[in-house]
Amino acid sequence: MALGGGWISLGIGLALTLARVLGRCGLIVGTGLLLDRSRSRWTLAQASLNVVPAGIYARVLADGAASWNRAVGGLPLMAVMTVVD
Repeated sequence: MALGGGWISLGIGLALTLARVLGRCGLIVGTGLLLDRSRSRWTLAQASLNVVPAGIYARVLADGAASWNRAVGGLPLMAVMTVVD
């Protein structure tokens, strides 16, 4: 029982860490886009960061998880955001 709880806690911790890292990266890239004159590298960084959530959505779709409907909406949204970036 404790082992299962440990795995769940580890999984939640990793998910929260990933969310924090992506959030911080978003702040850095957003600041770079607003303040730097050479925006092409910041735009490339933003588009590259969009790959991570898109990959997560694609994984959910492939696995057929319970949150499949959210992934169906999220994956096209990430694709559009990447094209716009």
